[in-house]
Amino acid sequence: MSIDLTDTRTTGQLHELLKETFGFPDFYGRNFAALIDCWSSLRYPDDGMSAFTLDSPADCLHLHVTNLASRPEDVIRLLISAVEFVNQRALWNAQKPVIDLVLSESRQRPHL
Repeated sequence: MSIDLTDTRTTGQLHELLKETFGFPDFYGRNFAALIDCWSSLRYPDDGMSAFTLDSPADCLHLHVTNLASRPEDVIRLLISAVEFVNQRALWNAQKPVIDLVLSESRQRPHL
């Protein structure tokens, strides 16, 4: 799965992008705790916390995020901290990490 943060300037915009991308429920609280709950449920489709789910408890989501480094500090901190917490929660439960975060910056090719 890939998300591009080029137009994401606030944590509110990040929450909206993640809600749309993952299909979080209408009652998604758009805060750190709600994000952790939804991402922690990616392996458990019966929870109904995300339209996108992993096929098995052993699967890991490879989340490719473009243009995170050029976002405001609070946006960067929210995304990285949430991934870290979700993965730590999985480890506490003797499971593999849920999310493998892959970061890149888009580069415009120079005009020749």
